[in-house]
Amino acid sequence: MDLISQVADLNHLAQVFSHYQQRHRSGSRRGRLRPGSDGETLVQFADQLDSNLHLISDSLLAGQYSFSPFVERRLTLAGGTARTFSTATVRDSIVQKALALVVEPELDSLLVENCYSFRLGKEAPTIHDAITSVVRYHGSGRYWVVKDDISAYFDNLDHGLLLARLEEALPSDFPIVSLYRSYVKAPRLTDGRIVPRQRGVPLGSVLANCLSNLYLAPLDRVMREEGHLYLRYCDDLIVFAESQSEAQEAREAIADLVARLGLTLNSRKSSLLPPGGRFVHLGYEFDGQRVRIGARALNKFKARIRGATSRKSGGRLTSKARHSDAGRTVLREVIAQVNKEIGGDTPRNWARYFARCDFDDQFRALDFWIRDRVRAAVTKRWNKGNYRAVPTPLLQELGLRSLVGEYYTWRNRWRHRDQSLIQAIARLDRLRDVLESYRQRYYKPLRGTHDFRPGADGVTLEQFISNETSNLRLIQDLLLGGGYQFTPFIEYTRAKRARSDDRVICRASLADTVVQKAVAQVVDRKLDHVLGEQCYSYRRGRSQFGAVGQVLARVNARADWWVVRSDFSTFLDTVNLPILVSQLEGLLVDEPLVLDMYLKYLYNGRVRDGRFLPRTSGLPRGGILTPFLANLYLTPLDDAMAGEGFHYIRYADDIIVLAETEQRARQALERIDQLSSKLYLIQSPEKREIFPPGEGFEFLGYHIKGAEVSIRPYAINSLKRRIRRVTAKRKYPQLDAKSLSTEQGSAALQSIIARVNRTYVYRGGSDWARHFCRCTSDRQLRELDGWIADRIRMAVTKRWATKNRRFISYRLLRELGWQPLVPLYYRWRREVWRQGARSS
Repeated sequence: MDLISQVADLNHLAQVFSHYQQRHRSGSRRGRLRPGSDGETLVQFADQLDSNLHLISDSLLAGQYSFSPFVERRLTLAGGTARTFSTATVRDSIVQKALALVVEPELDSLLVENCYSFRLGKEAPTIHDAITSVVRYHGSGRYWVVKDDISAYFDNLDHGLLLARLEEALPSDFPIVSLYRSYVKAPRLTDGRIVPRQRGVPLGSVLANCLSNLYLAPLDRVMREEGHLYLRYCDDLIVFAESQSEAQEAREAIADLVARLGLTLNSRKSSLLPPGGRFVHLGYEFDGQRVRIGARALNKFKARIRGATSRKSGGRLTSKARHSDAGRTVLREVIAQVNKEIGGDTPRNWARYFARCDFDDQFRALDFWIRDRVRAAVTKRWNKGNYRAVPTPLLQELGLRSLVGEYYTWRNRWRHRDQSLIQAIARLDRLRDVLESYRQRYYKPLRGTHDFRPGADGVTLEQFISNETSNLRLIQDLLLGGGYQFTPFIEYTRAKRARSDDRVICRASLADTVVQKAVAQVVDRKLDHVLGEQCYSYRRGRSQFGAVGQVLARVNARADWWVVRSDFSTFLDTVNLPILVSQLEGLLVDEPLVLDMYLKYLYNGRVRDGRFLPRTSGLPRGGILTPFLANLYLTPLDDAMAGEGFHYIRYADDIIVLAETEQRARQALERIDQLSSKLYLIQSPEKREIFPPGEGFEFLGYHIKGAEVSIRPYAINSLKRRIRRVTAKRKYPQLDAKSLSTEQGSAALQSIIARVNRTYVYRGGSDWARHFCRCTSDRQLRELDGWIADRIRMAVTKRWATKNRRFISYRLLRELGWQPLVPLYYRWRREVWRQGARSS
């Protein structure tokens, strides 16, 4: 569908009308549509909505729509500034909004990142980002500042240049450009006279903001290409230069480029300032190392408060009347008007905008003044007696917001948001929370000790906790200074469950474990967006369960899928570190200390059998930072497979591709071969397979064969091994029927049951049965339940006999807390069905 068809779509136009109608009903002055030059109101337009929308749509599609004259009104803003604003007709307002929603995302991509005004999208820079940048550069105290402003910017845009830029941006969309031409050429209605518009765009109209950005895009691009530290918000330009000569050069370049665009700089608002010089930008006053609210912004805010606390409206409130319900109602009405101007929990919160000020002195003074204004509004006088008549606790009780409280609330939020990654990692409360989680995880209440195996430094958890604050502060200082060094990992061998091959695991010291966890909490969340949608491993909100669900959903949708399965041999041990380092450098170019942390982690040595070994390839197996790094390393594979249209799912190094034909399946396997060779990975021969439709294949513990889904034997044997370990006969004293009836016997049996439950009911509300609840039958789980019950009986009777079931019945096991697999299976199965029903 071309752009003009999207703009003229009746559903689209109806949604735009609904938006305006809701804002009009809300009573918002900013959202209210005034009648334009045709005198039609929003209510009148709504009376014949269908015919009006059809008329607009037809004229847009036919290329015959033209904008009516804009009514111009000269208004005095809060603070005393006079501006001429343009009001469009209801029809023109709807067309402008419909046009902006469709076209402006296309035009926004032509803008560069140093333009902060009127941008679209969640990731687009905003005015808050502009203020953050100015505060950061100003705070360094080493930049010369070039401050420029364009005179009557919106009134002096050259129509020829603007339309030429639109034609260049939208070369194949002549109807859209023609519509914009009608907009910029629309005449003005001033004092009852229609005046042609020779230059400029209507100030206050919907399309003016984006066009103002597009007009100055060449200036933004040139300033960036010349390497200037340049920021622009609408027509407010600011450049930070490291020397006076560089600042003068930037100033001359701006003047030359602005003149080429047919504009002039405002000499009263243009200046060149040395480091520490005073200037005002976006309402803030920057003076030396001090950041305060500018005088004009203060005056505008005070003017709004004066309007909300006028002494001419409402009845007079005496000190006696304030105790009555009627008196409190009067106070609440005034306070509600004041709170509306402060902003409350809305994006228009005034204190939120100015929360980057250094001190709260201006907010405190305003709080005193606002309370006096509220008192004067209800007592109709301005004197000290108002403090007794309307005390401050009464105003607070009735809900008057405090600017100081709002300031500190938003100041803390902005501080956390504006922190660099290394500052967020090194926060003392974060390090302390991570340490506390490990303290709880490794504490053994029966022994009263912590079961944490120390690393190469030999420091135990008890030793670290005994001097907790100083140890954490030392880690914090080293992180912020870039001097933190990882202790060599201790390597040991561990057999993989239900397999004959061994894996080499790395164990870190406690300090390194705390640092790794803190880094993972911050960086994994911050950089999660770079990973592909097809990756389900070790990510927040994704799991094995979700990966299996995706595979089964696609297999059930079509019975003729060919399935490609692939896996990498010793994946973590064969990761090429130079490739991974280049990926990290691209992501962490602005965070050198975090990048340095990852490099130290990757090249950290290890101790094995008493010998120190350097690391030249592979990732530390068992390290907390390893899962994200493994996902990042395989991102090129994920992006390539998804970009080429393959139905691709990956969990760790287990890959499944679903293909429509055998030829497509072979193409997918060959493409995986090509991409893995570029990453220096080797596919496992026994797991590199293509399965025709209907043939069974294994994935993450499941055996999937058409509509039949079961648990693979490996997963069952793995669970049985764990249960055999906790129900070994030698671990527990022998109990008979008589001893089992005693309190001590019941407690012993209950202890065994609790250990068995922990083998398949995990922390966080998940469990083994949840993962396998997608099986089509409970047969395997019923067999497992019978075997588990017999293992518990055998653990206390020391014999494997049928008569155990008589004096340790199934009911007794359930009463003592045993959780069989079958009820868990059906519980999770119902939950999955409910989630599917909700999502559909």
